[in-house]
Amino acid sequence: MKSDQNSTIIMPPYSSTSTNSDWASSSSSSRGSQPKAALHLSSSSKTNELLQLVAQELETMKQPPKQQSTKPAAAEQSFPPACLRLMSSLPGNLTCVDCHSRTDISWASVSFGCLMCLQCSGKHRSLGVQTSFVKSVSMDGWKVHEVLSMLEGGNEQLDQFFERHEMGKSVTDSGDANNRINPTSPTASGTILDRYKTKAASFYRQHLINH
Repeated sequence: MKSDQNSTIIMPPYSSTSTNSDWASSSSSSRGSQPKAALHLSSSSKTNELLQLVAQELETMKQPPKQQSTKPAAAEQSFPPACLRLMSSLPGNLTCVDCHSRTDISWASVSFGCLMCLQCSGKHRSLGVQTSFVKSVSMDGWKVHEVLSMLEGGNEQLDQFFERHEMGKSVTDSGDANNRINPTSPTASGTILDRYKTKAASFYRQHLINH
């Protein structure tokens, strides 16, 4: 894979113009009450209602847990339903970020704010939690900052970031599970997973956490 040392880091466009539905600008607010990714949804009444529900869910998650008997309440909760609807509407989130499968896209890399299939989630786990922290959207508990990372991210946004750094991908006609990087690219020395171990990917991951 092409070394990204001394290369210019190009950060993701948090105001993507390509979506799964019609998007338009909405009034801005703090990250804790309304994720930036949500600000590009259409201004329909249904969308406004969804954003209000998302804000309420996030605020509820931020509240300190109530003490129940002598056992501390769990710090994690199920992925909130309105947040789940918003996350599913983000561009590219209906298919796996790595293999583009549409089957069982219920796994997430919190580190990169992207969704994937069960098979690719196993590959991400092999990278280690310091590189790609994998969770099940439906079965695992979630913390508020993890939900926010998923709402700030999105599969298409991550795809575009890698494309700009010449680490794009092409799925072979035979459906090769290795999903080797486009052979015409200068980075064709490794597999899709290798791009997650680059300095550019590390910068993206850190920016998503701090954003």
